[in-house]
Amino acid sequence: YRAALGAVAHAAGVTLPPMLHDDALLAAQFSAAGALVVTTGADGVAKAWRADTGAPVVTLRARAGAITAAAFTTGARLVTGDDAGGVSVWSSATWTETARVSATAAPIAALDIDRAGARVLVRDDAQAVALVTLASGAITPLLAPGGPTVWSAVLSPDGAIAAIASEEPDVRLVEGLVGAGGHPAVRIEASDLPDPARPGAERSGLRRVQLTGPNVDPKDQDNPEST
Repeated sequence: YRAALGAVAHAAGVTLPPMLHDDALLAAQFSAAGALVVTTGADGVAKAWRADTGAPVVTLRARAGAITAAAFTTGARLVTGDDAGGVSVWSSATWTETARVSATAAPIAALDIDRAGARVLVRDDAQAVALVTLASGAITPLLAPGGPTVWSAVLSPDGAIAAIASEEPDVRLVEGLVGAGGHPAVRIEASDLPDPARPGAERSGLRRVQLTGPNVDPKDQDNPEST
């Protein structure tokens, strides 16, 4: 976070004050407008700082353990994940916790949020990935724990598609997320895409995962062979 703020400080010609946690720093994220930076640490707090001066704005404390991830919505909210598998929503107007959902059984490693601030995609240290609908608290599991190492999981701006990258040689797209509540069944459709470097080799370059169940509208599903 110091490196990220360094460019801002250099351009403004100011010297940043010390921006410290009492333990290891685990994540840093700018607000949508770039006015704030939030940092999270193993000391169990998230701290918001002014990006132009580095001045502290607020310190938020976890209910227990470390705050491991954070993301701002485009509105006036901050979403954090913790090592108890919880997702907390904070109002950046009052800096109070307005909701908390137990999303995963393992510590949350990272999270991503859609443009509207309605859905949060989380991945945990056990390689599980889940979608959290903030208004209802509904959790949609997308990947079960114990699988291949998940390096990244991101949500599309409209919250309809999740892209998951793991140590497997393909990208997994999970579609039909809009309107998916509860725990719908999951069907995996894999299409073998040609590898330009290996003509004739069998390789799944894109794995499209479609959610099925009573809460998923079929018209939201794409043809798994279309890409």
